[in-house]
Amino acid sequence: MPLTLPARLRRLLPGLATANPFELYLIALIILGGLPLLLGGPAPLSMAALLSRFWSLLWGLELVVGGLTKLVGVLRGRVRYRIAGLWLLGFSSVAYALAIAASLTPGSLVALGFILGFSVACFAQIRHLHHAVRVLSQYQARVTNGGPP
Repeated sequence: MPLTLPARLRRLLPGLATANPFELYLIALIILGGLPLLLGGPAPLSMAALLSRFWSLLWGLELVVGGLTKLVGVLRGRVRYRIAGLWLLGFSSVAYALAIAASLTPGSLVALGFILGFSVACFAQIRHLHHAVRVLSQYQARVTNGGPP
C-alpha cells in the first residue's frame, strides 16, 4: 500500500526536528544558489567572468545535487547521503576556488576566502561524520558482544 503524502511528511518530521537549523538554512541557500544557474538565469558576475556557460551549469548542478543529497541525508537520518552531498559540495567549491585563484585580483581575495572556507568546512564535517560512525560502530560491537557500554 503506497504511503499517502501526510504519512511521507510524518516520516520526515524526526529528521526535521533534530536537524540543526543553521545546517538546514545553509542547505537551502546552496540549493537556491544553484537553481538559477541550472535554469538559465544570470550567473553571478564573478562566475560569468571566470567560467564558461558549461562550467557554470556544472557548478549549479553540483550545488543543487549536493544540496539535495545532503538534505535527504539530514531529513532521513542517512549519514551516507550527508557525506555524499558534502563530497560534492566540497569538491565543487575547490574547483570554483581554483577558478578564482587562476585570475586572482585583490578584490577576489574575499570571495576566495569564503569559498575555501566553505570547502574546508565540508571536508571537516565529512571527517567528523566518519569519526562519529566509527565510534558508534565500536560501541554497538561492544554492546552486542556483551561488553560494557
